[in-house]
Amino acid sequence: MVSKRLSIFGLISAAALVSGVLVGCGGSSASTAGQTGTVVTTGGVTTSTGTSTAAPASGTWQQVQVTTPSGSDSGIVPPGQPDITTTTVVGVVPKTTPFLGNVQFAGFNARTTASTHPLNISYDNGATWAWTGINVNADTSLDKNLVLAGGTKCWLQAVGPFAIVGGTAFAPTQLTLQQFIYGLIVNADGTISLPTAISAKLPANNGTTAAGNHVDVTFPTPDFATGSGQLKITWPGITKTQTKILVNGSARFNDPLQDSSDNVPSTGVTTVQFLLSQ
Repeated sequence: MVSKRLSIFGLISAAALVSGVLVGCGGSSASTAGQTGTVVTTGGVTTSTGTSTAAPASGTWQQVQVTTPSGSDSGIVPPGQPDITTTTVVGVVPKTTPFLGNVQFAGFNARTTASTHPLNISYDNGATWAWTGINVNADTSLDKNLVLAGGTKCWLQAVGPFAIVGGTAFAPTQLTLQQFIYGLIVNADGTISLPTAISAKLPANNGTTAAGNHVDVTFPTPDFATGSGQLKITWPGITKTQTKILVNGSARFNDPLQDSSDNVPSTGVTTVQFLLSQ
């Protein structure tokens, strides 16, 4: 596995994911020379804080009723969370809100169902995963509200494959992603470290990373005004990483080398991972 200090992407993810934070950065690789196609996307999600009905620590997901400033609704507490009581502050990732624009399931058709695209959770840096009880929709939104206890940390994995589409009807482009992984911090006040704004220009499948690719991300302030983010992207035989310091909650991941020999495979990328440190 080749390791590089400059990445080509930064999800989200999720969904990001889950997510979805993606970037284009330089360096050289053994990838086959490609084209200069790009995809452009924007996104971001605003989370809420509140309280919920009780959910004792459990190895399985639980449905709760959660109350935020916008009202009351059902939500899902994933397995592995600590005891949640009626006074516990929680953070809520809203359902039906896409994290990125211009996204669909790769190879999407009428037979594709959300159950084949789970949102998973890990508390050991991705060594083991458990299903949250939530699935990822074709547009990168969640099919249920995700409820997380304040003061916790976890990793979320949105399983695709996803396709970010761009270009024009006469020159369509697409970037395929097999999965997003995002490291979440949930502060004691319930604020979650998901970007509130994302603006990205990305290389398409089989495209060069030297086309001015970048991702601008902004996190909730003041909770996440400082710290650093690390992006990692992998495809067969290649691993790329880049770390950037947040300034007023924002950072840009880009391609300082503009190396035209660095190209995404025609099948896209395997994993896009983003970790936030404070």
